[in-house]
Formats: sequence, structure tokens, C-alpha cells
Amino acid sequence: MQKQPEKAALLLEELLKKPSTNGIDPVTTIEAHYDLAACRYKLGTPLSAAIDFLNIALSATPAGMQAIQEQALINSKLIACSSLDGDAIASLERIAKTPDLQAFLLNTRMQNYLNKKNTTTFLSSISLVDQLLVSPSLSQDSRKLMESLKKQAKQLTLTTFKEKKIGILLPVEIPVYRAAGRSSASNQIFKGIHQRILRYQMERPDILINYTVAKPSADGETDLFGITKKLVETSSPLVLIGPMFSNDAIEAARAAKNSKVPLITPTATDNLVTDNNPWAFQLNPTHEERGRIAARELMKTGKPERTAAIAEKTGNLEEMAKGFLDVLKQAGSKSVAYASFSGKPEDQNSLAESLRTPPGTLLDALYLPMDSPEIIETTLLFLEKNRIGYKRLLGSGVWADRKVAERFRKKISKGITFFNDYSFSGTPTEVSETAKSHQGLWNSALSSNFWYGYDTMDFLLRTIDNKPDLTHGELAKAIQNAPVFNAHYTKYRFDGTNVNHYLNVNMLQPDTAR
Repeated sequence: MQKQPEKAALLLEELLKKPSTNGIDPVTTIEAHYDLAACRYKLGTPLSAAIDFLNIALSATPAGMQAIQEQALINSKLIACSSLDGDAIASLERIAKTPDLQAFLLNTRMQNYLNKKNTTTFLSSISLVDQLLVSPSLSQDSRKLMESLKKQAKQLTLTTFKEKKIGILLPVEIPVYRAAGRSSASNQIFKGIHQRILRYQMERPDILINYTVAKPSADGETDLFGITKKLVETSSPLVLIGPMFSNDAIEAARAAKNSKVPLITPTATDNLVTDNNPWAFQLNPTHEERGRIAARELMKTGKPERTAAIAEKTGNLEEMAKGFLDVLKQAGSKSVAYASFSGKPEDQNSLAESLRTPPGTLLDALYLPMDSPEIIETTLLFLEKNRIGYKRLLGSGVWADRKVAERFRKKISKGITFFNDYSFSGTPTEVSETAKSHQGLWNSALSSNFWYGYDTMDFLLRTIDNKPDLTHGELAKAIQNAPVFNAHYTKYRFDGTNVNHYLNVNMLQPDTAR
């Protein structure tokens, strides 16, 4: 259905003409309406899809259908704030029943008018804001949002009203119902970006954040170079956010370089994204940089003379080992050994040969960039069998998994220093307020992907704040030279480069973790 939305839509339309005649029960009928809306969105008719979803959310349904109604409401709101113009959003407002939903849609429509320079319609619609503000059932967050619209109306008369254009390379995904159990990572990142923009609207009504979201392709194919090029040509953004995945980010970064527009990806880790590209930035450290971070942390206690890295035999983890050893070689460590290990028993001889470490050797440090607990187990047994010891053990993010920590805690007598990119550290009050707002907007809890989006947008807003006339080149330099930024789950530290140089450092001891 996802791969052939046109055929699926025709079939669903035919079935829904006479559901009872076609033997479809009421529950399946609702699911069919949901899937038809998803197909229509995929086929490039977002307004029809949004109306269908909103009708599902607001209509009477059989018992037990609350989940599908909640997801349908989320979908209609996602489509409204990513794909519809002002007049289309007004069509949804006429269906909306609750003051909070009306406020969400009205604000989305009003921002669209400002984005399109349709200030006359924006100002003439302020009376609707006043009508909502007298509603006793309007939530506090919605009330603040409506008040910000009135402040924006005042700012329109002043020459200080500025606009910042953002291009978002995170297409909103609307799957069919059976695949809608979990919100896509892309959608969660977008929700984080969107929520930070709403907060900024309340904080800075004198600055309009005009964002454009890349449209998903109907056939499922993605040409990120072409999509990025088109987004830049049609929207003239100051900066691009995304994509999520490295293969997509490499192509998008290539287009950004050609257009000389900064691109910042929250999650992509391939070094080709930023290789020889002054316009691309990675908030998630590359795999080689992860290894370099581990080496720099190790050398804080002195230069090790004899070190080794054993990587799980996959490209990403081998790159981490390379980054680690490169730093130590440059620092002048006398003995630096490397091995790549699949964990298979027949590979243990080659592991011993690669390490060139005789039994009874005591290493100053051993780095294990590995994801598989089974390979960690085999490696530790190999070291024990060959009486290869170490003064200090370092590992990758898999050690943040509680099950992994408990499994190996007693087998690492000297503990392990490990590095991961997600270690939440937000202040309780702010996080509580953000979570409450998110629950009101999307009826769901916060996720790690939400914070990737929220913090990316927060970092950019703080970088461009109070710099109303920043050029593309000036923004690129500002990102490179930005002071250390305390995100909710990590820190951003570029140190004059285009890749974040920070990972969370954790210590796991046989009895405690910190």
C-alpha cells in the first residue's frame, strides 16, 4: 500500500462506497478511511488527507478506536504545519471543535500569511484571536500563542520586524494505520524543531521564523541533491536542517555546497557529509571523531606508551578505532596495535596476529569500539585466555545500555570509560514545561529524537539571535566559532571546525556508574 498508493487509494475508495455491502465492519471501515487519507497524502493531496484525518479524529467511532483517532488528529496537525497554505488551513479550522485545536490551526495559518507577506489578511484575522482569548477552556500554552500573534501584529508596523528563513530536509511521513504504531524518527525531530519555533515566536515576536519543509516523493524515491537544490531555489533559506541519514545528508550537503548555504544535520555521522565542505555541519560526531574524542579523554591522564584498539568488524566501528589510534600515533605513543574482530572462533588466531601482543602483556589502554554484546563477551574471554591485561579500558555507546552494563560489570575489574551521544541533562523545570507543552500539542511523551530537533533549532536560534542581517557565509563562520552549547542531551563544540567534538563521557565501575 505504501509503495503503490494510487492503486491502494482506488481500491479503498471502491470499498468505502458501500462498506456494509462489501462486508466491512465499522472498525475496519475507520481503518480504511485512515489508510485512504495516508494514500492521499502520499499522492500529493495534503489538504484532502488532512481533512480526512481530522474527520476521523472528531467523528463518533466504535469503542476501542481512541488510538486511531488520536493518531489521525496528530497527522492532521502535522500536515497543517508542514504542507498547507493559509486558505487550506482555514478549511481545517472550520471543522475543528476545541479552542486549543482552533488556536493551533489559527496560529499556523497566521504564520503562513506572514511567510507569504500577506500582512493585510494577517491583520484582518486578529479579531479571531480575540474571540479565542475569551474562551475559558483555552489552555495556558494556547493563550500564550494567541498573545504572541497580537504582539506580532504590533511589530508589523515597526521597521525592526525581521525574517529568518529555514529549510527543513526532514519530510513529514504519514504511514498507513498498521504501520503507525510508532512515530517516525523524522516526524519526532520535526516536532522538536516546530516546538522550539513556537517558543521562539512567544519570546521574539519581532523575528519571524519562516520555515519550509521538503515534500516527500510519491514513489518513495529520494533524490536529496535535487530536493535540496529545489528547496534552496524556491525558498532562499538562510540555513538547512537535516537530513537524518548519512547517505541522504551527503547528497544534501553537496547541493548546499553548490548553493553556498549552510546545512546542519542533527544525526548523520558519515565523515563524507562534511569532508571538504565548509557549508555542512554535523552535530553528531563522525565515527572517526568519536575515536579521537576517546583518545583525547585518555590522554588527559598522561600519554599512554602501549595501547591497542580492537574494533568489531564493521566499517563504522573500524573508523572509530582508526580515529583513536591516529591521535595516539600523533601524540607519540610507542606501541599502537589494531585488530578488527568478527567474534567468530575461527578469527581468534588472526586477532592474535593483528594485535602482535604476546601473552602476559599489560597495555596502558585498550579501546573496544563494539556494538555487539556477544563480540564483547568473546573479546574479553580472548584477553583473559591470553593473559592480556590493561590499565584502562575504553568503550563505545553500547555500554550505556543497562543490560550490557549488568552483563559485563563484574568482568571489568578496573571499570570502563565509555562515550555516548545521548545522556539527558535538562533542568527539571524547563523539561517539565516542555513535556507539558508537547503533550498538549501531540498527546505523546518526549523522545530522544524530539530533543535532536529541539536542540538543533535552539542552537541555530541562539547563533542567529540579535544578528538580523547575517549572510550565509557569516552564519557558517558563526557556527564554526560558536561557544560551547549545552544541549539537553549533549554539548555542541565545533572548535572552529564543521564537526561536533563532544561526546558524553561515562565511567562504569564494577559496583557503580557515573
